Amino acid sequence: MQLDETRIRIRERGVTDILDLALHVMRAYFRPLVIATLLGALPFFLINEALIGWLIHIPLAVTPTDEVVGRSIRFMVAMALLITVEAPAASIITTTWLGRAVFTERPPLRTVLNNIKNVLPRFLWTVLLMRGVVPVLLVAAVMKRGEYSSGEFTMLVLAGFVCFLRAIRPFMVEIVFLERNPLRASDPNVMTVGRRSTLLHAPSGSQLLNQWLVDAAYATLLAVALFGALPTLQGVLWDRWALSPRLIEFGWPIVLWLIVGFMTVVRFLNYLDLRIRHEGWEVELRMRAEGNRIASSLRERGIRAHVG
Repeated sequence: MQLDETRIRIRERGVTDILDLALHVMRAYFRPLVIATLLGALPFFLINEALIGWLIHIPLAVTPTDEVVGRSIRFMVAMALLITVEAPAASIITTTWLGRAVFTERPPLRTVLNNIKNVLPRFLWTVLLMRGVVPVLLVAAVMKRGEYSSGEFTMLVLAGFVCFLRAIRPFMVEIVFLERNPLRASDPNVMTVGRRSTLLHAPSGSQLLNQWLVDAAYATLLAVALFGALPTLQGVLWDRWALSPRLIEFGWPIVLWLIVGFMTVVRFLNYLDLRIRHEGWEVELRMRAEGNRIASSLRERGIRAHVG
């Protein structure tokens, strides 16, 4: 592995440049990124369907049209809130794969999964608990069937709080799975997850907030465009042009998970850009690469001298 020979050119980029580069990364690594996204999203897809699928299970023969529309909207909003909170947890495979793909041509997914197992305790605490995944799933599990309940409002509040955390501290998954810092350390000089998060994020608060707003707007437009195309696709393939509850039940979360996969690539590129801007990461990689070459050269000379 040559640290100064990366698959993605290490340089500063603007917001639009990063979005454009994300499309190129998706094109170049389409298959492994889709597989990684599916592996991360499938458990949450099944959990969400089990928890709130009842919202869209409507007996159409006896249900008024207004109630069908109301239930459909409730389902779409609840599903969007759940996936918004779950997105970082579902992106751990994709993020870890991208971290290795920067330096290695198409790393095996099996190797990536083995690396993930070593930091799962940190993942459970920093992402599943502290970033609200488990709490929002518990709220969805106790939502009352029938009329609007306080659970939906609680989900909205939790999702808003999580979005605020992600706006000012967006790269927790990268810190845990790529930098692999420990949660705690008795030595004050050891870089823990909390210290690393502060060091990385604190100097760039306003930039990160602006970045999150742009990414959120872009993701929303993508969701509207892709979901709006589903009725046309359904009509062309099956000659059914109405937006059916089944299309909403499965098409809406699939669209959202596809966007999560793409925005994971965008977030990873934003992470690289932040390290380049504020930590001189490209210089660090060159220095480390040169150090590795010198060490390798010294080892070879030592072996030759010993043999001679």
